[in-house]
Amino acid sequence: MYNSKPRSVEIGTYHVPAVMFVKNDEPFAEPFKFDETYNPISAYMSENMKGLSEIEIDDEEFDFELSDPSPLVEEYPLFTENTNSGINLYWAPRPFN
Repeated sequence: MYNSKPRSVEIGTYHVPAVMFVKNDEPFAEPFKFDETYNPISAYMSENMKGLSEIEIDDEEFDFELSDPSPLVEEYPLFTENTNSGINLYWAPRPFN
């Protein structure tokens, strides 16, 4: 059967982005911390990377000096007591998101 005016047709989901969120099991831990499962330090100093630290750079080419290297928003706290709850609510499954 052929219909020249289709109605109520929805396109299915083509792609879902990968979620890189690890739920924190400790309620009073810091919300922003280093996670070794995503960034293993041991892989940094592999055999292929050892020669990169021996590269010499001429200092005469780089005459840039930073006058005030302080962060722009250092007077504000990085996280508060409600930050963990807010992050968990952001990554909550449907219908709570």
